[in-house]
Amino acid sequence: MKLKKIVLILLLTLALFSISSVSAQNIDVNTTNNINPLNEVLIDETIATSNELTNKSSIISNDLEKYYKDDKGFCATFYNENGTPLTNKNITFSVNGVSYIKTTDNNGTAKLNINLESGNYTIISYNPTTNETITNNITVLSSINGNDLTKYFKNATQYSVTLYDKTGKALVNKTVRFNINGIFYERKTNEKGVVQLNINLDPGNYIVTVYNLITGEEKSNNINVVSRIQLLDLNNASNVILPEGYVIPVMFIGNGKAYAQCRATTLDEKGNPLANQLVTLI
Repeated sequence: MKLKKIVLILLLTLALFSISSVSAQNIDVNTTNNINPLNEVLIDETIATSNELTNKSSIISNDLEKYYKDDKGFCATFYNENGTPLTNKNITFSVNGVSYIKTTDNNGTAKLNINLESGNYTIISYNPTTNETITNNITVLSSINGNDLTKYFKNATQYSVTLYDKTGKALVNKTVRFNINGIFYERKTNEKGVVQLNINLDPGNYIVTVYNLITGEEKSNNINVVSRIQLLDLNNASNVILPEGYVIPVMFIGNGKAYAQCRATTLDEKGNPLANQLVTLI
């Protein structure tokens, strides 16, 4: 009887140990499966946040395009390492090697007024907190749009130029001033902001300066007036400019030089040879 009791107790003990072992194994497996994915998510989020802070610039700015003397300025916003705007902080802008110190506002933004001649420039912004720099382009558009001119002597070609105000709007019925060889002329623009100047100059090279009286800008172009008469020295094949004439073999002495044989060619207003014209050689 005692033996049966002992066997029964042993069986019950073994059963209890088996249940405990299975429960512990299940808990370990479930715990492992539940904890590891959570750890991976937390690690991934930490890495992503770290990369976002590292890759984000501490200076936000854009390229600038403006017309001469308009009111647009270059703006940039500055942040510290944590992404917080720098308020009331001195920062530095550098344009063409010249540095300017400006103070940020409550949003971390600083502005530099651009009072430059028309052209292309590079601006560098410097963040003193992060030591970061960023480069942008500045384009100042001219309020005077004119081109160099080449024309034949006394043809109908005119010097033409278009003028704008500081917002890029065409100047209509406004006075424009020209300067050629120290002589000033004034003309008025048409409904498209275009103004023309007749060029009745002797053959040669000239510089015309245009003054926009609204914006205060001035701009120069080259004017080349080409002679419609050329003299070719058949002895040395050098070209000599002469008054109008036509193609004819002659004996000519001038400018201290004797031409045993020469040829004078007269051209029309487009530069094409012109026949049956009278030429006088002096």
